[in-house]
Amino acid sequence: MEETGWVIFMIELPEAVVLAEQCNEIICGKKVMNVYAGQSPHKFAWYYGDLEKYHDLLTGKIISMASGFGSMVEIQAGCPPYFCLLGKFS
Repeated sequence: MEETGWVIFMIELPEAVVLAEQCNEIICGKKVMNVYAGQSPHKFAWYYGDLEKYHDLLTGKIISMASGFGSMVEIQAGCPPYFCLLGKFS
């Protein structure tokens, strides 16, 4: 356990595939209504660019698909697609 009290687990390859399948069943076709970037003290999120721009960039986009990508889950939204990776880089 880390100082924050969060327990960090790496997503294993089979888990990434199952999580992606679950995302495809539950969130595909749904619209992103709000985005809060950088709100949790964990190592499962990486950001590119200014966190303040994520809300405007992703709000209103439709989730198109998710796929297992190694030990991560890749979620695509919008057209052209924006990508969100869930997982842990070591």
